[in-house]
Amino acid sequence: MGAVLAASIGYWLIKNAVESPDRFLEVTLIGITNGSIYALVALGYTLVYGIIELINFAHGDNFMLGTFQTNGIVNAGSFQIPFFPTSFVLAIPLGAAATANSSSGQKIYTILACLFFSMLFCMVINVSIERIGYKPLRNQPKLAPLITAIGFSFILQNIGLAWKGPGRVPIPDILPKGNIIETHGITITRPFVDTSTVNPNSLVHPELLSAHERLRRRRMMAQA
Repeated sequence: MGAVLAASIGYWLIKNAVESPDRFLEVTLIGITNGSIYALVALGYTLVYGIIELINFAHGDNFMLGTFQTNGIVNAGSFQIPFFPTSFVLAIPLGAAATANSSSGQKIYTILACLFFSMLFCMVINVSIERIGYKPLRNQPKLAPLITAIGFSFILQNIGLAWKGPGRVPIPDILPKGNIIETHGITITRPFVDTSTVNPNSLVHPELLSAHERLRRRRMMAQA
């Protein structure tokens, strides 16, 4: 059954590639752009499961809070610390607010601030969850940490709601827009180039770290 499904999909792809190669290539590029982002999120789940054998349901919510932190840095120019369950947010000024009309130096500073402080924010959240919720349950039945992960997911969602509200939270485009290549009906946009440049590095390095951790654990088990 699986072979029949794979053959049908392969035939459909080849048929579309032959009938409309330009459209097929453009859709493929869009798929690579979106798929690499999904792959980055999926890699986070895989790393956590591969190291502590737990499906971290709060992983996507942590991504959400990291995006909210980026929003605060770009829009308000400050590092924000929400005090849940209240709606109070402590804002530490960074001078990192930027718009599309900001200078190149300001944009570079804003991007670096977003990368550093958003990663720091997400790291503190993940380490806190691991120390408070997962580590005490390390030797307990699998269902206990699983339910705990779902609980932390709900907590992070409510932190986001109290912090930014239930509506859309846009982040202004500070990078130049436009198409890099337009030829024969094929358009390669700047977001595709940015994503294709950044994501492979983001995917390879964690995978190497995971492989090193698995090798270290095997050596420890062999020595024991």
